Amino acid sequence: MSPKWYLIIFITLDFISICVQALGGGLAASASAAYPPGDTKPGTRIMTAGIVVQLVSMAIFGFLWLLFLWRARAKIVSERVLVLATSFSSLLIVVRNLYRVLELSQGWEGEFITHEVYFAVLDGALMVLAVGVFNLVFPGRYLLGEEEARRQRSMTPRKGSEYLETRKAVRGWEMNGSAA
Repeated sequence: MSPKWYLIIFITLDFISICVQALGGGLAASASAAYPPGDTKPGTRIMTAGIVVQLVSMAIFGFLWLLFLWRARAKIVSERVLVLATSFSSLLIVVRNLYRVLELSQGWEGEFITHEVYFAVLDGALMVLAVGVFNLVFPGRYLLGEEEARRQRSMTPRKGSEYLETRKAVRGWEMNGSAA
């Protein structure tokens, strides 16, 4: 399968997951805000289903990621740090999704949802680490090359055709010969 299909499949699954979670959240919030309050369980179950879709998607991604790593093990020596960062980030997202499923399966009066420390550690801190790792391990260094990554980080201006060629290569822009 081409890299383009991985992108299409996993972005679509993530979008579906977020929509299902939003639908469930909306239903649960409407039921809770009604007078007298209605049953929030159907909305909560739909939210949980959305998180389960995301968890299954991450599990499939994890399997394919491990398969890729196995097949490319001899070729990814120089990108080992990026591979470890991506693996670390993915694992934290899976742990966070497991927490969210458990949290919502206990309902709105459950142990996890009524104690902020669980949310701070198992949701907030995990997501800060999952995203923050890429501030330390800048993917551009591995995907663009060290020199181009350094230029982009420092925003060092380039001159003339070198600037246009870099923009063209990095963003895939179609240039018709005129400087915009």
